Parts: sequence; structure tokens; C-alpha cells
Amino acid sequence: MFKTHVVLGVSVGGACALAVHPWVPPGLDLLCIPLGAAMGPAPDVDHHAAPARAVAIAVAVALALYWWPIVMLYALPMLYRLGRRIVYGPHPTALERRWRAFWRHRGGTHRISTALGVGAATAAALWFAPAPLLHDYAWMYGAAVSAGWLSHIYGDARTHSGISIGSHDNITIGYTVRTGSTRVEAQRTEGDETLSEEWLRQKRYQPCALALSAAALAAPVLPALFAGLVQGVIHLVGAM
Repeated sequence: MFKTHVVLGVSVGGACALAVHPWVPPGLDLLCIPLGAAMGPAPDVDHHAAPARAVAIAVAVALALYWWPIVMLYALPMLYRLGRRIVYGPHPTALERRWRAFWRHRGGTHRISTALGVGAATAAALWFAPAPLLHDYAWMYGAAVSAGWLSHIYGDARTHSGISIGSHDNITIGYTVRTGSTRVEAQRTEGDETLSEEWLRQKRYQPCALALSAAALAAPVLPALFAGLVQGVIHLVGAM
């Protein structure tokens, strides 16, 4: 679902850019879009087959923004797996069981609290950055991180497996699709191409991502266009 999560991340990044536009310098709000796209696939770090490109993108962005929280989030499971090979015994302790439960696929990294926590940690880390555009607008970066992370949880909730919230498992939203399914597979098995991840991404998520990104790009000129339209209407009415 890498592509789907990236597209969802772009969508929420565009929405975040529109939301923060009035309170940040012109153009800075557009950083929400690549941040959302980078964080879209980030929670799948708990997957043993997580795409290397997702890890590379997130770590590169993290290092560029002094982003130690997300770097550590990616490093911890790798250190854990290495440590297990060296010292993991036949009788795990309660702490080890909790650690394993957190890093199971769609476990701890797929919690809403984790999304909010990573965003808050990012904002706190950037608060100490020397660059004014990082320090003064740390809240914006944190919001974009949380939004992108939450988009991943939403995307997983649209699959058959769903997500876990508290003690409740397999929570889904709307009609669900099989992870990685294509139109051809859906037509062959279900007789309906709309029951596929590919269709959902291309017909629902991508148009939304394009519309929100375009609106975010046009946000700086929209007030001037609107003012010109109003003046034109007033002039036309006065001429009548």
C-alpha cells in the first residue's frame, strides 16, 4: 500500500497547508505537502517488508530537519531485532512482551496516540532548532507530521484487516478492500473493480490529493482574485 499511503499523505498535507496558510509566511505552508507524503507510509516501519524507499525518504527528511524523534522511531526496531538475536531468551519478560506487541505489524505505530505523540515530539525538537523558520513554526511541522501519520491509519482502516484501537481489533471505515488488490483481481474474485485498492487510490484518493494540492498552491493568489471579482461585480452593478 505504499503508493496509497503516499497519496493519502499528500491529501492531508494539502489540507494542512490550507489550514495554516493565514498564520505562516507565504510558501512555507507548502512544506506540509511533502511532509504529509513522507509520513504517509512511515507507520509501516513495523512491517518486516517495509519498502526501503519509505525508510530512506523519512530518514532523509528527518536528518534535514534535525528530526531526531522519527530517526529514533526507525532505529529502535532495528536495534530491537539485533538485540533479540543476541540476548533474547526462551522466556520473555513482561517488558519484552510489551515491546514485541508494540512493534508487531499494525500495533503501536498504528495508534492515534502515537501519531499525536510523534507530531508533538517533532514540534518540541524543532523548537530548539537554530533556524527561525524551524523554531518559529515548529507547531506547523508537528501538525503536518501528525496529519500524515493519521492518514496512514485511515488508509489501513479501509482494508479488510482494519486497525486496532484499545482492546478492539479489526476496526474498519466504509467499504473495505484487500491490501494490494488491483482492478483485475477484484473483477476476477468479486466481480466488481471498485472493490480494489487500486480503484480506491486512482478514483478517490488521487483526485482529492490533486485538488487539495492545487488549492494550497493557489491560496496566495485567491484573495486577490476574489477581491478583483468583487470589484468587477460592483463596477458592473454601478454601470447598470
